Amino acid sequence: LAQKIQMGARINPDGVDVRIPWGDMEVNHSVFVPCINIRLGKSQIGRAAKERSFGVVIQRSISDGVLGLRVWRTK
Repeated sequence: LAQKIQMGARINPDGVDVRIPWGDMEVNHSVFVPCINIRLGKSQIGRAAKERSFGVVIQRSISDGVLGLRVWRTK
């Protein structure tokens, strides 16, 4: 039996696909998405969250010296 995988909105602000483990994220959990193109990253992550009816807070962040976005699930 084949299982259909729904891709949804792509997150690739710097040209490399980034996969966020949406299915594992509970409210108040966060994930760091490394990226340089902050504006495009915020837009793509916001669209992907909206497709899943998730509320998120997205903030520019540096983690272990790497620039990116910290994404918190709020809903």
